[in-house]
Amino acid sequence: MVKAKNAEGFTLLEVLVAALIATISFVGIYAAGTQCLKQIWSARETSRAAQVADYEVENLCTTPWSNITAHGSSYMISISNNPALALLNGGSGTVQLTPFAGNTNAIQATVTLTWTGHDGTLKTNTAATIIISENGFLR
Repeated sequence: MVKAKNAEGFTLLEVLVAALIATISFVGIYAAGTQCLKQIWSARETSRAAQVADYEVENLCTTPWSNITAHGSSYMISISNNPALALLNGGSGTVQLTPFAGNTNAIQATVTLTWTGHDGTLKTNTAATIIISENGFLR
């Protein structure tokens, strides 16, 4: 057999090396994409928790003082009194009411939320703390 001097084409070894490099690149791109999706889901859940907390804060700011103090030291958040809670998978929440700086005419309200994350782990976030006085919202 006579081999042509200017034969063009790739050898089998070159094709295998190119396929290996392409495979490694695609695996890296897939892993990076998967990690990005996890970050997006986590950010979405945190954003939804903030929405739930904001909804609860708005409710507190418009609730009469006598109704707030009637709750005692805490109360549970449910979908019936905070429809935004439905945004969180298995979401539940509490609002802790404590006297602010020893003042009986001001209350510190802290909203704490718990939900099941996209990855199946239990997540907790203390999303909002506000000060409410008998005369209205402070901060």
